[in-house]
Amino acid sequence: MQPDYEKLYRLKDPLATQPIRLEPYDDDWLGRSEATRLLRGQLPPQLPLKLRPAMGGRFVDLIWSTFTPIKIISQHLVDLLTTYGFTGWSIYDVEVRDKEGQIKPNYHGLAITAKAGEHDLRRVQEIEKPPVVPGGPSYIDLKGMFFEDDEWDGSDFSLIGDTITHIVTEQVVQAFRRAKIRNVDFIPLTQVEIPASVYEVQGLWPLKD
Repeated sequence: MQPDYEKLYRLKDPLATQPIRLEPYDDDWLGRSEATRLLRGQLPPQLPLKLRPAMGGRFVDLIWSTFTPIKIISQHLVDLLTTYGFTGWSIYDVEVRDKEGQIKPNYHGLAITAKAGEHDLRRVQEIEKPPVVPGGPSYIDLKGMFFEDDEWDGSDFSLIGDTITHIVTEQVVQAFRRAKIRNVDFIPLTQVEIPASVYEVQGLWPLKD
């Protein structure tokens, strides 16, 4: 399916301080590789994943964790995604505890099972940004997120390439807003800006002839 990049969004952590933020514990088996497998729906046998509060205080429908690939959603949000028939996602078992150590029922881990192409750096726009501190150096952001070969199967939830970057359709954004699902930011893919340094350290930027 040909992507309409104007109607695709990056789903992003807003870094809000009031909602609860969880952390895994009793997790000697859990490293970044295992967490990424969880996110991709490639489930290990050690579930349920155990989580406890790390900061914040309010339980909401979408909860972020101190371990980037781990995201927790409520049964209410599961029901919403199911009702709309959204594709490209699944859930896994978690055990969430509050600050008193009591289990909070009706929460699940969010897995994203669909995959789009890698970020096509040939189509980005270089944006020079002003110094972070007066007198400091300027820096370059790469604006726009596009899939190599426009590879995308039309799923409502996808991960871009082998990264943990979440892509959702406009229909998902609208459903979240109608249901007043908070604690999330949506950025149109055409407006996403990523520091060029992120790709420089990977040897992917500047582009080679």
